[in-house]
Amino acid sequence: MQARMIREGEVVVVHLSGRVDVETAVPFREACLSRLSGQKVVFDFRDLSFVGSSGILPFLETMQKFNSVNPGGFKFSGVGSEFAKVFAATPLYTVEIFETASMAAAAFTRPVHAAVVQAVPMATAEDDVALQPQAFL
Repeated sequence: MQARMIREGEVVVVHLSGRVDVETAVPFREACLSRLSGQKVVFDFRDLSFVGSSGILPFLETMQKFNSVNPGGFKFSGVGSEFAKVFAATPLYTVEIFETASMAAAAFTRPVHAAVVQAVPMATAEDDVALQPQAFL
């Protein structure tokens, strides 16, 4: 998985590409925690490939940790159907999903139209939810 970060005003858009895999999990987590904490962030999934549960678990754990340390908030965009199914089945705290990165970035400052957003449950650190691989089988 590769991540290209672009600042759009007060929002950092992280364009994800390639495939979700275990090998990129630690560098991705470190980049999120060190470079994005305290920022308003959009993770754009448009060019990211879903390859099964082995790669998605570390990604979800990173999002859970990032949520607990990032008061700026984050949103998702360009989420394909496979990712949407996984997010909907995962006990995490609520994250908003938009069709495009620009719509997600704009939502930080403007009201959201319900037709373009999907609430997905995501866990907070206080929930003490352990993400288990078998939840994706």
